[in-house]
Amino acid sequence: MTVASIYLNTITRKGITLIIAGATMVMVLIFSLSVNFTPASAGAILAAPLCGNGTAPEYGFNYDLQQAHWTVGWQDYVSDKTVTEVDTILDKLNADSIAQTMILIQSQEQVGNRVNCAVHFLRYMQLGQPTGDRKDNGFVFLIVVEPTSIDVHYGVGLGLPALTAPELTSLNRATEDA
Repeated sequence: MTVASIYLNTITRKGITLIIAGATMVMVLIFSLSVNFTPASAGAILAAPLCGNGTAPEYGFNYDLQQAHWTVGWQDYVSDKTVTEVDTILDKLNADSIAQTMILIQSQEQVGNRVNCAVHFLRYMQLGQPTGDRKDNGFVFLIVVEPTSIDVHYGVGLGLPALTAPELTSLNRATEDA
C-alpha cells in the first residue's frame, strides 16, 4: 500500500487531527518522491513584486484561478506522478469539505515576506467554501526552496480556527527535516 492509499483509507474520520496528519503526509510525499530538487534559476522575476509584498486583489499573482493541480509551481521540483498522488489526497479533503488545500512552491528569490506570501496566495486563489458549516476552510502550504533546504509556511482560512501556530509549527519543522 502507498502512503496515499493508507491515508485515503483513514480520511473518512473528519477533524483537525486528520488535516494535520494529511498535511504532513502530503508534504513528505512531495519531497520523498521528488525526481529533481534542483531550484530553477531566478531568471527575470524582477518585473513582479516578490510573493508576500503584493497588494489586494491580485497580490502580485497572475495564476489562472482554475489550476490543473492543487500544487502550483511544482514543475522544477517534483514529478507528474507525485503531483497526481498529492491531488488524490487533496481532492478527497476538498470533496469531504474538510479543507480546500493548495501547495505553492517558490524559489527563495521569488518570495519576500513568507508568511504574507502564503496568506496572499490563499486569498488570491479564493480558497475555502463561501458559505455553510465549512465556510472559509482554505489552507495553503508555501514551500520555499532554498539552495540546500526548504522552508515551509502556511496560510489558514478563518473557518479552520483549530489549526494554530503551536500545532502547525512543529509540523512544518518535521517536514523541513524530512
